[in-house]
Amino acid sequence: MNLATLPGDAATPHGGPRPRIAVLGGGGRVGALLRGSGALPGALWFSRRGGSAAGQGLRAWDLLAEAGPPAALHGAEVMICLAGAVPGAVPGTDLAANTSLALAAVAAARAAGIAHLLIASSAAVYGREGAPWPEGAPLSPANPYGRAKAGMEAALLACARAGGPQICRLRIGNVVGADALSAAIAGGRVLMLDRCPGGGSPRRSVIGPVTLARVLLALAARAQSGAGLPPVLNVAQPEPVAMSALCLAAGRGFAWRAPGPATLPLAALDLSLLQALLPVPLPSADAATLIGEWRAAGGLR
Repeated sequence: MNLATLPGDAATPHGGPRPRIAVLGGGGRVGALLRGSGALPGALWFSRRGGSAAGQGLRAWDLLAEAGPPAALHGAEVMICLAGAVPGAVPGTDLAANTSLALAAVAAARAAGIAHLLIASSAAVYGREGAPWPEGAPLSPANPYGRAKAGMEAALLACARAGGPQICRLRIGNVVGADALSAAIAGGRVLMLDRCPGGGSPRRSVIGPVTLARVLLALAARAQSGAGLPPVLNVAQPEPVAMSALCLAAGRGFAWRAPGPATLPLAALDLSLLQALLPVPLPSADAATLIGEWRAAGGLR
């Protein structure tokens, strides 16, 4: 049995009672897939737009505009913050909003008496050299999004020293169904993949949306049990996956192109710490299973 196949009932993978979880950013690409996975039962889902615009099961809450947390947030034990700004999602997106949103989440958790806060960062904070990156690797982001997330992390470190909720920054790899390659696969246009030196397409540390939901549940349960979480944690499945393998598993053909100067053949995370914290080890990433999770979460038709 592995974490991705554990049943999502009243008990957690740790065997204890399921913590009361509030998820911010439930209307975003990752949030929508996690809701569709059904693997975070009982969670409270919040989105700036609310259910009428972003899907059923969402409560409207503008984290930056509204003073104080909504009443529904009180009683939650663990907050998961997926809210953030990503390049290309909305024209003119200010990536500095990642810091503003994260700090607002900390303030809301503190006001609502929530003891544990998991905040989504990104593998993009690491940069180009040194993969697979352990959590202690120096940060040298190579693009504006990575720099924005690194800035967010620095602000959270300063915030943590002031007390309040215990913060764990999650450096998440590519979430299948929510990344740029997935958008291209779903878009129906001809896919162009960089052919890396030595042949083959770029490889990435990735995670399926169902597995990600299970991991978040397990981490939330661990935090609530008192076992604690580290201040920063890489999150993905073992073994990086070739982009070409994901295209083929989704039934999409592709063409090769020469790599550009920004092409990164390998972006991989060291997952030793994550594996040690989970009740059962994560399975290695498999392209067909990852695409199956994307479909199961309602994201790929």
